[in-house]
Amino acid sequence: MERGVLRRITPSLAERRRLKEVVAEVMERIENSIREKGIDVTPKLVGSVAKDTYLRGSIDIDIFLLFPPSTPRKEMERKGLEIGKEVLEDWEERYAEHPYVKGKFKGYEIEIVPCYRVERATERITAVDRTPFHTDFIRRNLSARKRKEVRLLKQFLKGIGCYGAEAEVEGFSGYLCELLILKYGSFREVLKNAKDWKKGEVIKLHDVPSRTFRDPLIFIDPVDPNRNVASAVSEEKLEIFKRACREYLLRPSERFFFPRELKPLPDEKIREKITGFVGIEIEKPDIIPDNLYPQARKTLRRIIRSCEENGFKIDDGRFVVTEDKVYMIMKPKMMELDETYIHRGPPEKEEMHVRAFLEKWKGSKDVVRGPYLKDGRWYVEVKRRYRRIEDFLRKNIERLSLGKDIEKMVKEGRYKILSSKDLLRDDLKLFWTDYIERKMPWER
Repeated sequence: MERGVLRRITPSLAERRRLKEVVAEVMERIENSIREKGIDVTPKLVGSVAKDTYLRGSIDIDIFLLFPPSTPRKEMERKGLEIGKEVLEDWEERYAEHPYVKGKFKGYEIEIVPCYRVERATERITAVDRTPFHTDFIRRNLSARKRKEVRLLKQFLKGIGCYGAEAEVEGFSGYLCELLILKYGSFREVLKNAKDWKKGEVIKLHDVPSRTFRDPLIFIDPVDPNRNVASAVSEEKLEIFKRACREYLLRPSERFFFPRELKPLPDEKIREKITGFVGIEIEKPDIIPDNLYPQARKTLRRIIRSCEENGFKIDDGRFVVTEDKVYMIMKPKMMELDETYIHRGPPEKEEMHVRAFLEKWKGSKDVVRGPYLKDGRWYVEVKRRYRRIEDFLRKNIERLSLGKDIEKMVKEGRYKILSSKDLLRDDLKLFWTDYIERKMPWER
């Protein structure tokens, strides 16, 4: 069965030939641009294309421009961008630790990234300076047989929704897949070991001293022992991967590699299941996904915390990013709270705190009963300011500290508070289907 999967994911000879020609042409254009500028820069093909671990039909060409370490940072960035813009079509500037150019050439997606040419990865000046060392390390150590195993692991992770270190996925990078195959030898052996990983599992290719990490999964980078290659992997994605490993080893199936497409449930089915939710629709900021997703996570955390601090317990909270919106969706324990609540004060013996408590609440217009003493502690019954969570959000969301660009949208009033009936929307149907069915991709 795995041989059949390999046939589907291994690039064809025609695909390889075409890719080789395009890479050669792009490199020639870059070298011409460097010569015309009279600058000391070395272009280097990196990533899965350079390592021959890319999947059929999933080709991103990454070319790094290696500048001498003496080059001022601003100059390195400026010249790197100039070269990228000259060479690529439909280009756009992107920003990670520093700017780079993403564009197209002969139908291929290409990234041109400036970095520093350092002697060792540990001497890096920017985070991306390590990448050429990763490429060289894998090319030296990964055999042709193991490249096949890497492809299987990548497609498996892709199928279960755990492939990619970007913030949108929080999963396994291509480099991490390659290192796992180097460590365990084959796709099957990775799965046999991974199913029993504990939270905080530390994996090393060689027994070298390294710093301590607190991530869910730790794989010490063989080219820089002070880096965790698995730092992007979230606890959720790690648990999904471990579960997939266990289930695949028991019942192997192509569904793990190529799951069925998620089909939306009928509107009536969704409508009956989504009562008792509240949502916030926010206009999507024009920023790259690697910046947007951490902001969305922070925004959801802050909103939930604020709701709970004001008596609205949240059973579940999710965010959804669509083409032009970011949704915050929450399921409160209760949509409407009692008119009053009991506020617990200090024990009777803590005289200083008792004095402050009584000064605060005696004569307050919000007090319904008390302050009163019960079982050696002071209490007061207070009228709620907000009983409905929608009212609370409407009045308070603009005051909250959220993800930077999302907060800007909220402060500009580019948002709406949504009740359950407003949450059945075309761009949320797949989210609701996934949420209601609670199936893993391979179970569809």
